[in-house]
Amino acid sequence: VSLTPVREALQRLEEDGLVRIMPQSGTVVKRIDVDQLRETQFLRVSVETEVVRRLALDPDPEVISRARAIMNMQESLHGDTTQMGLFNELDRAFHRTLFAGVGMTNLQQILIRRLGHLFRCQMLDLPSEGKMADIVEKHWRILHGIERGDPDEAMEAIRVHLSGTIRRLDMLRGQFPEFFSS
Repeated sequence: VSLTPVREALQRLEEDGLVRIMPQSGTVVKRIDVDQLRETQFLRVSVETEVVRRLALDPDPEVISRARAIMNMQESLHGDTTQMGLFNELDRAFHRTLFAGVGMTNLQQILIRRLGHLFRCQMLDLPSEGKMADIVEKHWRILHGIERGDPDEAMEAIRVHLSGTIRRLDMLRGQFPEFFSS
């Protein structure tokens, strides 16, 4: 790989707040910024709550079918920690399907650019006992609210789902203090 794509990738990581580039000196991975993590969490909950509200107000059978298929695949993996990568891909596919269902895929891409610290926390949290099963169960609740055409149920389910990692933040900070900045 030539230096140009590496430099561009590092610049994007710096823009996302994940690394610090020190010219002529080096590049270091930044610790998880708890304040930025909380802001990002707030933004994500706000946006995805509106996404599921809109889906529940006008449930699209095709979107529901796609989300259900993803959920069935994800459900088959829960408990198999050797499949974390695929489990995470399916998790992202589930949320991408919801955004696509309301025609907001570009908005999701903007949001994803801000989720670096949150994704890092999720990677610390995901291997914990019962976490995969909990994610699957929360996804089913979200989908159930959408299918029933109940925006309140869907919105509450997404809020609960998206607050899982942030609720365990103190535990994660205690377990991995070297990964956090504040």
